Amino acid sequence: MRFKVAIVEDHKQSAELLASYIHRYSKENKVEIDVVNFRDGDEIVYEYKPIYDIIFLDIEMRLLDGMTAAKHIRELDKDVIIIFVTNMSQYAVKGYEVDALSFLLKPITYFAFSQELKRAIDKIQDRENNYFMFSTKDETIRLHTSEILYVESMKHKLIIHTKQKQYIINGTMRDIESKLSKYN
Repeated sequence: MRFKVAIVEDHKQSAELLASYIHRYSKENKVEIDVVNFRDGDEIVYEYKPIYDIIFLDIEMRLLDGMTAAKHIRELDKDVIIIFVTNMSQYAVKGYEVDALSFLLKPITYFAFSQELKRAIDKIQDRENNYFMFSTKDETIRLHTSEILYVESMKHKLIIHTKQKQYIINGTMRDIESKLSKYN
C-alpha cells in the first residue's frame, strides 16, 4: 500500500526535518510514502481534494493557521488523519474539535515522530479494509464502501451511484465486481 502524506509547515527547516523523518521511516519499515509540501494553511485548503492519508499540520502559520485549515479540511474530508505539529501545547484541547489523531511538540525527535506515524498508518490500514479507490477523468476518489448504493454499466462506462453524487469511470462490470466483492 502506498500512502500520501502532506506536510503543511511554514518554516523550511521544520518541513525538511519532517520530510527526512518520513523518508527514514519509509526506508526502515519498507512503506511507500509520497510526500507533498505546503508552505501555509491556505495552500492546502485552496481547492482541497480528499487524496491525502495523513496531514502533518503546523498550527501557527502566517496566512491561515493550522486549526482553521483543519476545520476547512474536515468539512471536505472526515477521514484524513491530522497530526498537529506545534511548539505550544495549549492547542491540544482544540485538536479534539477537528478530530486530530495527536500532537507533536517541537522540537520533534525521530522516535516520537515514528511512533505517531506508525499509529496513523495502522489506523489507515484498518480503515482501508472498507474503502474503494478509483479515478474519474478529473480526480482520484477514496469512497467508503457503505456509501456505494449501486453500480451500473452504460456505453462502456461505469456509473458509481452514492446518495450525494454519481461517479463515471472507465471499466467493465466484471472488473468492478471483482474489486468490490471483498467488501461484500
